[in-house]
Amino acid sequence: MIGAREWLNQHPNVAIGGGCTVAVLAIGLIVLQVMAGRHKYPDGPPESYFTDDDGKTFFAASSTNIPPFDHNGRQAVNAYVFKCNGQKFVGYMERFTPQFHDFVVAHGRSPEANRYGRELKRPGDAKWLQSGDLRKEGELEDIHCPNGGTDIPEEVEP
Repeated sequence: MIGAREWLNQHPNVAIGGGCTVAVLAIGLIVLQVMAGRHKYPDGPPESYFTDDDGKTFFAASSTNIPPFDHNGRQAVNAYVFKCNGQKFVGYMERFTPQFHDFVVAHGRSPEANRYGRELKRPGDAKWLQSGDLRKEGELEDIHCPNGGTDIPEEVEP
């Protein structure tokens, strides 16, 4: 009876093929492990939060929507959502003015539209603030927790 070593010496092609097969399988398993643990990227455009009831509630939708837009028969605007003590709330809202809305829909956002074509407001405020005055925008975007306290609100992404 012939031993394994003698048989491999007599059939070197089989030995090389077997070694290559083991190496390819090992590399394949390593690649599989690395690919399984990597970050998954979204298939479509990212989502943003919107509201159609002055910030009482909010929903996630494609960020390709240019506010204001029609949502279930009501005008929806961007909602900037924050969290304090596990409670999520709308800190402020944003929309484009009618003049800039049509421009942004047709041509996309521009620095001018982002600077002067937006309007901002907090939920419950009667009037929208025209963008362009950085001091007033900063005051409006200075968000505090609804229940008071010293917690710092954390912005939440969809």
